[in-house]
Parts: sequence; structure tokens; C-alpha cells
Amino acid sequence: MSRYFGWPTYWSVRVPTGRYTAEMEYPTAGSADNPHLRSAWDMAGYEVWATDADMGRLEDYVMDEASWHLGYVVVTTGNWLNSQNLLVSTRWVESISWANRRINLAAPRASV
Repeated sequence: MSRYFGWPTYWSVRVPTGRYTAEMEYPTAGSADNPHLRSAWDMAGYEVWATDADMGRLEDYVMDEASWHLGYVVVTTGNWLNSQNLLVSTRWVESISWANRRINLAAPRASV
């Protein structure tokens, strides 16, 4: 509605504070920005895999506000009826596949 009425966008994190103008556009993944810079919230919902099995999906993060360090990720395991949240250190993350929307851990499921 801020685009239509020109209202201030105080609640938006993607648009700077102030009035929306035609020159301002929301950032897109296909823009000419650095492809190595990604938003952490773009990874929400990614599948998390241990070396031997599927762990669940990425639900949330635990971040230190002073240093902006993502220390832990919250992984939801199971289905919606009997799901549990698992706190996994980011040091266990081996790789992230942007194309497959998958996070690979460097340990088997039993040790995590």
C-alpha cells in the first residue's frame, strides 16, 4: 500500500525509511549485486542433511547481537504432528547448496 498511496514504509526492512518512489525497487535475486552475498532469511525452509540422513528443515537462527555472529541454527525435525526443534552449531555446517535449497552437515545424524 505504500507504493500506491506513497505512505512512509517504517515497517519494511527492504525499503529505506521514507517515501516509496518509482526509482526505488525491492532487491531481487537476479540483480547485478554480488552473488556471494545472501540473506540469512532466504535460507529459511532449506532442508538440513547430515552425512547419512535427512535431519529436517531450517526454522530459525540464534545470533549474537554484539558481534553479528550466527552461532546456531534451529532445525525442525519430524512432521507437523510430532516435530521437535534441534539446536545445531554453525560449525557443523559443511556446505550450502543454493540451487538445491539444502544445507549439508559434516557429521552423521546420531552424533548431532
